[in-house]
Amino acid sequence: MNNEKSRYRGDFGTLKNNYKADAKTNRTKLLFVGDSVTHRAKIVNALKQRLGESNFEFWNAGVEGYNTEQELILYKKWNHKIEADRVILTLHHNDYQSMKIYLYDKNNKLVSTRSDKDFPIQSMVNTDLRILQLIQRIKFHQAPKLTKVARIRKVKQHLKEFKEILIRSNTKFTVLVLPLLHANSTEEQISRKWQHSASLKLLNELSIEYVDLKPALRKAHSHNIDVQQKPGDTWHPSDAVSEYFADAILKHLIF
Repeated sequence: MNNEKSRYRGDFGTLKNNYKADAKTNRTKLLFVGDSVTHRAKIVNALKQRLGESNFEFWNAGVEGYNTEQELILYKKWNHKIEADRVILTLHHNDYQSMKIYLYDKNNKLVSTRSDKDFPIQSMVNTDLRILQLIQRIKFHQAPKLTKVARIRKVKQHLKEFKEILIRSNTKFTVLVLPLLHANSTEEQISRKWQHSASLKLLNELSIEYVDLKPALRKAHSHNIDVQQKPGDTWHPSDAVSEYFADAILKHLIF
């Protein structure tokens, strides 16, 4: 547990770095929020290689297993203290699932919570806690499932609140829409397709700036790039495809 905590900055709820958030700097602060894709930093690192750190800071608040609800809670509790210039959220297919949030309380005890409960957090923990996450996923699949409409409504609500908070602080907001890297079966491809389309639709409805990474993925496929971090992993991009994603992001955004 202590090893997991030591990977994070308890003052801001991000992975450790050498930046001083309270120091006066002319560098643009980029805050990346999301789940394991953000946490593993393949896309973040590809952007860092292109932009460099002379004029930019790269703050990584990705947490394994988180969704938009949890990312919003973490931002309101901790990440906002960074006073980022731009928040970049990676929207994934599993953001339409509901999972518990694991953090340490003031007594250094690991606790789980949801957004409808308050909690006295002193520091946060990476949820790369395989057994706990597995149990929660089993419970999720056993529980009555929300309809597609209900799932979309929840994600839309979280993104809308994110946008409203960031507007008040004059912070730019960008969403990266990450497609499924490879479908393991035709059935999976069909079942996941609605989530990507739903993401694009709700982002347009909310007038939130976004970059759809599916065209970059198609380009990588056409060049026979190995897009998966590990064979059979449809969720996490490889270093190679992250280079394509970074190029697509820089093509669409002005930093």
